[in-house]
Amino acid sequence: MPRKRRTQSLVPAPPVWNQRSIILVGSRADVERICRDWEAEAWQVMTIDDGPPTAAGHRTHVVRVAVPPVGWQSAEQLLAEAE
Repeated sequence: MPRKRRTQSLVPAPPVWNQRSIILVGSRADVERICRDWEAEAWQVMTIDDGPPTAAGHRTHVVRVAVPPVGWQSAEQLLAEAE
């Protein structure tokens, strides 16, 4: 029985972003500041949830982020390079 040949697309598949859950210890204001820093590095902050307190009673937050693949550039970075 003849096999169907897989055709390869000329367009490469888009790179996959990694999703991570990160636990941060600190106040909500500190966590939001850290998230702004990550967003400046092109990470996408998806959610910020309250986490369980540490054994010492400190507040924690669970942050879900999407991290771009190596070499990925934002539209702003591409426009800055074009100028």
